[in-house]
Amino acid sequence: MFSRVASASNINLAIAAQHTVVVRSYLDDRELGDIFGCPTVVSSSGSMRCLPTITGGIWDCFVSDKRKKKKFAEKREQRRLKRLADEGRLVNGKEVPLGAVLADQSQQVPNRSYSPPPTYYVDVEFTCCDCGRDELWTARQQKWYYEVAKGSLFATAIRCRGCRNKLNDLKDLQGQQMVEAERRQNNP
Repeated sequence: MFSRVASASNINLAIAAQHTVVVRSYLDDRELGDIFGCPTVVSSSGSMRCLPTITGGIWDCFVSDKRKKKKFAEKREQRRLKRLADEGRLVNGKEVPLGAVLADQSQQVPNRSYSPPPTYYVDVEFTCCDCGRDELWTARQQKWYYEVAKGSLFATAIRCRGCRNKLNDLKDLQGQQMVEAERRQNNP
């Protein structure tokens, strides 16, 4: 049936798998290994096949499309992460979107939550609760609010700048009226 054995390493595999292995005279073991990357044999009829490996008995050169796709997806993801790291858009293994401002977590108010504090800020659209106008809370404004003004990490903008100014003016006026009323009470 078969004429001769390919090599000593294949002999052990062939004995373990109960196969007899032959290699055609014009192909040697090294060429077969280069072509298929696993122990490969050629029968006297000319058909090629892989020997089962000792590491699990899977025929290494026959890889399913699912495995190939997974392998290519992993390589693609590694290339993407490397590109992001080169651009400086990879922080602690996480992707930072374009236009985002990096957060300094040491400057933020202590966060007593199960969720981690933000690592970057992005522009957020919101609707003013007083006038109903659509506004944009920029990443730089968020950075100032959370890190300089020490605002709560759970707070977001709800009023536009015009309505905030009106509210602050109203509070200042109310404070002045209270001071005046107190002064009148003390000096009849």
